[in-house]
Amino acid sequence: MSSKHTYVLGINAYDHDVSACLLRDGEIAFAINKERITRKKHDTGFYQKVVDYCLAAEGISLDDVDLVVRNCYVLPVEDLELRLVSQYVPEVMDDEERKQAKTNPLYLSKSNKVVTVSHHLAHAYSAFAACPFDEGAVMVVDGVGNYSSDVTEPGQLTDNVNPLARESESYYKFEGSRIGALKKIWLKPVRGFLSDEFYFMPGLGALYSRVSIYIFAHWNKCGEVMGLAPYGRPDAVKPLLETKSEEVDVPEWGVEFDKPFWPEHERDWEASPPMQHWKDVAWRVQDDAETLLLKRATWLREATGAKNLCMAGGVALNCVANGRIVREAGFDNVWIQPAAGDDGIAIGCAYYGYLAILKKQRSSVMTHAYLGAPYTDDNARAAAGKWLVRLQTINTPSKNICRDTARLLAEGHVFAWFQGRSEFGPRALGNRSILADPRHAEMKDKLNKRVKHRQAFRPFAPVVHVDDTARVQTVRRDQNERLYGLLEEFDAITGVPVLLNTSLNVKGEPIVETPADALACFLGTGIDYLALHDMLIAKNRFHRIFSPFRSAYSEMSSVVQRGLAVEIRD
Repeated sequence: MSSKHTYVLGINAYDHDVSACLLRDGEIAFAINKERITRKKHDTGFYQKVVDYCLAAEGISLDDVDLVVRNCYVLPVEDLELRLVSQYVPEVMDDEERKQAKTNPLYLSKSNKVVTVSHHLAHAYSAFAACPFDEGAVMVVDGVGNYSSDVTEPGQLTDNVNPLARESESYYKFEGSRIGALKKIWLKPVRGFLSDEFYFMPGLGALYSRVSIYIFAHWNKCGEVMGLAPYGRPDAVKPLLETKSEEVDVPEWGVEFDKPFWPEHERDWEASPPMQHWKDVAWRVQDDAETLLLKRATWLREATGAKNLCMAGGVALNCVANGRIVREAGFDNVWIQPAAGDDGIAIGCAYYGYLAILKKQRSSVMTHAYLGAPYTDDNARAAAGKWLVRLQTINTPSKNICRDTARLLAEGHVFAWFQGRSEFGPRALGNRSILADPRHAEMKDKLNKRVKHRQAFRPFAPVVHVDDTARVQTVRRDQNERLYGLLEEFDAITGVPVLLNTSLNVKGEPIVETPADALACFLGTGIDYLALHDMLIAKNRFHRIFSPFRSAYSEMSSVVQRGLAVEIRD
């Protein structure tokens, strides 16, 4: 690739959802989340794998990069790396990654080409820098951002703020390539055990994560909390937060919250006695979240007069609340960067470098999320040709994969659909998807039980949920021609231009990235067919011999991956 291009590399470093994004002349060339490479959900640690992925996809080296911008919400990257020299923290960097770091020029870098940006400012740049608007407002709400003392960029409203207070909400106005902070809500430090510093902070994102831990024993199951909320009884639980002036007040949890889910004691979550209580708590926190977010968005519109709103931060993944903001806050347009959580920090870091440091102008609009590296037909054929796959499958080249897939979908079969570049962010949008016929109500239960191995209440796009809402995803031909063609073929057969879509993974697993990943997921679940580029792959009778020896996809995945051991990139 020509060195005449301007390259900026953005990195979300060390803590959850490590990721990288490479800009080429102000346009996103590639972006990847570390979990897609390592197969570890929300993977943490050193960032070499994601950096190498982006550079290899572009065909350049680190020497070709003009600027590297990083963020870690725990501490500035420079400070954190200095601490890691003398402290062994395996969950941040294990032995293998320590060896990688010692030879990596970005680790402990003193170069003026390697800089750090604060967390919420990176979120803000990820929200507005690639949006379709020339001006508007930005709303950033997440669990926790940087300490006030570590937010050093000018104009970030840190005067007279406790140095140990942390970012919770940030509001901005932008015009062209410039952005300015209007208001920031800070989380006051709290006392307690180590994790309490986050979980008991008085902020919306932290509260939502606390409920996630209470119900699902995991801080990052907020999407499940949102999906469970419609099953709760309105107002069966007292409000979990209140707004006093500008600040959020989160009362301490009382003795009524004495029914946390303990996986070591209750293996079957769906059969747990406190189920109705958990549903009620989920309803409460979702209603509180919608009330607060709508209030904030309405204030932001009134304060700025803006017609356009951009959103980022983990809370911006709450599509139910987003729907209310779209309908009720009064903005003409609302745009949410697809990777609104911390994986999208890499995009914000890169754009901060391009616009604020290199002083370039906005010149690109993010029209899709297909930002992964391409895989060739040879890559796909090599993966499908491995002995363990050939032993269990029937592989038929298709002259019209859209027509063949549509016919089998209309017959009730479930498809794994692997095409093009992978999506960046937590949603599958038609390149790494599981697809099915949405006309039959029982399809949701079939997918949850037989394929995804997850709770029965979980909804799928665009199947109507218990509260009569639907998570509708739309596609234009210029965004994804092959998926659009599949929808046309399905419409021609059924009269319904709609498919049930969910991500190509199972509970607890990242979305697949490579052809090998797709084959492992296909062979380890109840999916009927795999459309891998132009290959139509079905299971044969030998697959049934393997089936009794696996209890879950993750087990089978490791077996298949060993059998597939193949370099999937050129």
